[in-house]
Amino acid sequence: MQTTYNTTYPKTPVELIKAINNLKLDYAIEAKSLFSELGPVVLGQVISKVTKLSLPDAFFQVLTIAGMRDTVFRPTTDKYKIAPSGYTEHIAWGTPYNKLAHFLNDTAGNAGIFSTVSDVTTYMQILLNKGQLPGYSRVWTEDTIGKFLNVTKYAKFNNTRALGWDTIPSTGCPCGKKFSPSPNSFGLSDPPSGSYIWSDKKRNVTIVLLANGAFPAKSASDPLPYQAEISDAIMTALGY
Repeated sequence: MQTTYNTTYPKTPVELIKAINNLKLDYAIEAKSLFSELGPVVLGQVISKVTKLSLPDAFFQVLTIAGMRDTVFRPTTDKYKIAPSGYTEHIAWGTPYNKLAHFLNDTAGNAGIFSTVSDVTTYMQILLNKGQLPGYSRVWTEDTIGKFLNVTKYAKFNNTRALGWDTIPSTGCPCGKKFSPSPNSFGLSDPPSGSYIWSDKKRNVTIVLLANGAFPAKSASDPLPYQAEISDAIMTALGY
């Protein structure tokens, strides 16, 4: 499957979803690991169909259980708290700096959620605690968390990715050199913005950096070396 939708966009979001569903795979199943934002887009559609709710409403139910009050699609209040995420014909402020998600009414499975460091940390702690925080209702079962975070093993190629998450890749990681080796660490990064989140299961440590490196224009520099330096400095300060 393509990494993104690189064909001329149809007229409506509904037509775009149909076009994505009709795309042919670029590789045979289980032949290669390649990040694509189209998979999460389709997953968002599946969630809506299964729950019979819009994607924002389905997320709201989960986020309420998780105690995450500042995580939303299409924020309408307190925009002064939100950093612009990019600039195209206009400033992307409270809207995703992602062409595909923006076309899908800013509520897609691949992008569009706005949050805070506090809420993101809560989310990561739920994952580290296998689906439930002390004093809160269970959000996911331990089995589901295992499927989220355990590396998917394929016989035909080496893979470091779990479902939506990466463990420590073989070359270069935002988590630097002091996190526990795979499979005890997991996270993800967004190179255009410089944002990244990474957790260490063994040490119960999470690093969250939310940035807006795509505003006012995309940076030409690779954020990875700086992210790794930040991670190493934090881990050193924590005594690791």
